[in-house]
Amino acid sequence: MASSATPASIRVASIAIALAAFAEAATIQVPNAGAGIVTLQDGLDAAQAGDTVLIAPGRYSGSFSVANKNGITLRGQGAGKVVIEARDGTMGEVGIGLKLTDCDSARLENLVVERALATMSAKGAGIVFVSSNSVTLKNVAVYECAEEGIEIDGNQATLTDCSVRSCGGGIKIMGDGATLKNCAVNADSIRGIGLFGNSCTVSDCVVGGILSGSGISIAGEAPTVVKNRVTGIHDLLFSGISTTGSSPRIEKNIVSGAPVGIFIVYGGFGTIAKNDIFDCYDSGLVVAEVSHDLLIKENTVTRCGSLTTAGYKIAGDSETLRKNKAIDCASDGFQFLSPGVVAEENLAENCAKDGFDIDANATAATLTKNTARGNRGEGIENSAASVTLTKNSAKLNRIDFANDGSVTTSSGNDFTVAGAPAPEID
Repeated sequence: MASSATPASIRVASIAIALAAFAEAATIQVPNAGAGIVTLQDGLDAAQAGDTVLIAPGRYSGSFSVANKNGITLRGQGAGKVVIEARDGTMGEVGIGLKLTDCDSARLENLVVERALATMSAKGAGIVFVSSNSVTLKNVAVYECAEEGIEIDGNQATLTDCSVRSCGGGIKIMGDGATLKNCAVNADSIRGIGLFGNSCTVSDCVVGGILSGSGISIAGEAPTVVKNRVTGIHDLLFSGISTTGSSPRIEKNIVSGAPVGIFIVYGGFGTIAKNDIFDCYDSGLVVAEVSHDLLIKENTVTRCGSLTTAGYKIAGDSETLRKNKAIDCASDGFQFLSPGVVAEENLAENCAKDGFDIDANATAATLTKNTARGNRGEGIENSAASVTLTKNSAKLNRIDFANDGSVTTSSGNDFTVAGAPAPEID
């Protein structure tokens, strides 16, 4: 049998090649008149794969590009001190501020790009990566561009401490494995952060003042959205946070001033936990019909909903809700619209309609140890068949319990099931 071990000679040769490549990497100073490098583009042209272009503080006008240089680093000397202004010498439009094509493992640090406008031949984006994987952006800011602030086509992008402000769009990444941390996007026209790929993560970011589009949206499997703050989403068709993909993890976010706070377009077997959602025009948390088997726990929805939309609108099958709160909502606190919902230890308080509305389609719902208190409709309204009610409490509601369905099991509840009135029209 042939050995699977790598021969020592091959290992040594590989190490030698890697060391040689590292040793050959150069630092290109911009500007460096003695080396014939007057403009930023001169420096980019002079650099080879793996080199670092070290840019002196100042303003650099024009549209700049790099192609086919893997591992190149563009580093400004001091955060906020190197500004690329996407205009020509007469302040005319030049298109994209900085474009990198086929530059895997490229790195941008301490750069500002601003004022890109579209031309007949180029879009008005701030920074664009084309077919470039494993790129890294750190301390990069983009302001006042006509289109996307940052647009990346490639897998495994990493953005840390980056910001986009007053652009046509915020951050758009098309590729798997994107990671954003401590980024800020605000006052944009189209979107905050939009990721299109699997296994993407957004954490500790701030998004606000988005005119059209969601604050944070991820279309792909296994999305992670943790510890972000989203506020001021103004288009009624969009959400503070939305995900489309199975196994979502959405935890410890703060969302306010959005039409819908958190919208799970599709998600199976994921967790939505410890989010604080308030002052939304529509529902605080929506789970759509194609979602299923989610664990929704320890979230708080306050002052959300409308005359016809609940604080929590749960339309997916077999969801589990545990220790959530719906407070001062403009309609129902919780609305269950699909079979197999399990609700345990949730609180609905001071809502304008029902605390817990079990729709006719929510067959075989199980409610255990929930509390409905001070709601202006029914505390618990049941219109479904085969419902189980155990150790729930309904107090000080207009009607504590109303029943137009069937209760298969009832025990230990602090309200009367037998002879309960039919639900009223709220």
